[in-house]
Amino acid sequence: MKYCVIIPAYNEEKNIPSVIRGVMEHCQDIVVIDDGSSDFTGGVARDEGAMVLAHPKNMGYFEALKTGYRYASEMKYDGIVQIDADGQHDAAGIPALLDKGRSWDAVIGSRFLGPERYPTPPVKSIGIRIFRHLIHRETGLSITDPTSGFRFYNRRTFSFVSRLKCNYPDANLIIMLHRHGTTIREIPVTMQPNAQGKSMHKGKTLKYIREVFKSISQEMNRCRI
Repeated sequence: MKYCVIIPAYNEEKNIPSVIRGVMEHCQDIVVIDDGSSDFTGGVARDEGAMVLAHPKNMGYFEALKTGYRYASEMKYDGIVQIDADGQHDAAGIPALLDKGRSWDAVIGSRFLGPERYPTPPVKSIGIRIFRHLIHRETGLSITDPTSGFRFYNRRTFSFVSRLKCNYPDANLIIMLHRHGTTIREIPVTMQPNAQGKSMHKGKTLKYIREVFKSISQEMNRCRI
């Protein structure tokens, strides 16, 4: 089986070297999508041995992921693991994701299934609980970490996701995948606060929750027509 690791990155030149080195211990095929960075993210990633796909301007997290999915499709990869560039995701979880991916279409790495408590800001914690409830109501799945970006997708799954349109591919995407017939499993992984104290949704958490909730509502209404 042929796998690669996809890393969407925006202005992560300080974190990307250690992320790539960690990933290389488990997978040599690494694809960094430099999403219009204004720093040297792309050059640093290339120096570390990764394949770099560059966007001419910042297009957003999901568009960066889809660029990686399309590349994986073109290169005939059987599956991908996506991991964030900020250092939050522990690359040691990659083998477990790949192992479960032999039996499941999509595998989500959860920070909440392990023995350690993971600190979550109050507003995001509320959003996660809402997303858990909506996912369970619509799919019957009990997903503890619906916003986790540390995931495995097989070829059928990432090819499907590459054709979707949504701003935040989190809880809403899980519902879409389930309705597409995707088999989904969640496993424990280790995460930590990123090295530079940044967050993809910092300062706009409420907007993020509203947008995902809106997307979920639209998906539910579409399927009930």
